[in-house]
Amino acid sequence: MAIKIKNKDIVLVIETAGERYKGSRFDWNGTITQVYFRGVPLLGQEKKLFYRNAKIYGRGLHNEFGINDCIGYDDAGADGLFPKIGTGWLKKDDEPYFFYTQYQLEPLKFSVKRPRFDIAEFYCESGEKNGYAYEYKKTITLSEDSFAIDYELKNVGQKSFSTTEYVHNFFCPGNGKISGNIALEFGWQFAPEKLAERKDAEALVTDGKSISFTKEPEGEFFLGGIFESKVEGEAVSSWSIKDTKTGLLIKEEDSFVPDAVNLWGHSKAISPEMFYRFKVDPQESVKWKRTYTVKG
Repeated sequence: MAIKIKNKDIVLVIETAGERYKGSRFDWNGTITQVYFRGVPLLGQEKKLFYRNAKIYGRGLHNEFGINDCIGYDDAGADGLFPKIGTGWLKKDDEPYFFYTQYQLEPLKFSVKRPRFDIAEFYCESGEKNGYAYEYKKTITLSEDSFAIDYELKNVGQKSFSTTEYVHNFFCPGNGKISGNIALEFGWQFAPEKLAERKDAEALVTDGKSISFTKEPEGEFFLGGIFESKVEGEAVSSWSIKDTKTGLLIKEEDSFVPDAVNLWGHSKAISPEMFYRFKVDPQESVKWKRTYTVKG
């Protein structure tokens, strides 16, 4: 059953493991599926209306580990199992790992604690297979005008592992459309001509720090390599969305220097993605944090 954490301005709706999402891509371990600010919904979904399926597609602030460098895939052997952190043990097939594939899944052990009215703690234990094992804790804390997601991952297995984590921030303020009312700004200057990839570029304009829309995107849009193409100067690990229609400002600030930053979306979702890269040796832990602020 979904958990709600709220104060006078913000309501967080958090899905527990296996409640609706049962796919093999995204994290099951406590997912913020909706945020309301003074009654206005802020979050959208991976797919547009009529294509949505909450069991296999992402919603809200859905994070993912190892989208491109999945752990233990090559070690699994034919039809073996490999770990997808926070999701399950996935059954290998005959093809290279691909995040869109719906793999057969062996679930993990999940639990939830509520130490205070403004905090929810989500726990995940993998058990050990093929030398891999971990314990994963996600803590969601609500403050006056912000909320934070703290991550702690401990390697309790015999093998080291290294991968990335990011959040597919499916923002859609006021359940409106992504168009000329939306402007996105990053905490650093980048060189637009050095972006790794552009898709539906005619709907997007950028001055090397902010990104805005000339029209409603017709399909999915994508900009890759936004942090990798940064120019010299100060870089703050943050982004902010301004919506002139609702008057809202939404900001993410992170405790780490991003390994990569992309922008993805469609007419009902805008998703700036800040990637955190880590390596954890046996019996060691790693921690990181994302803080979201909302102002009207």
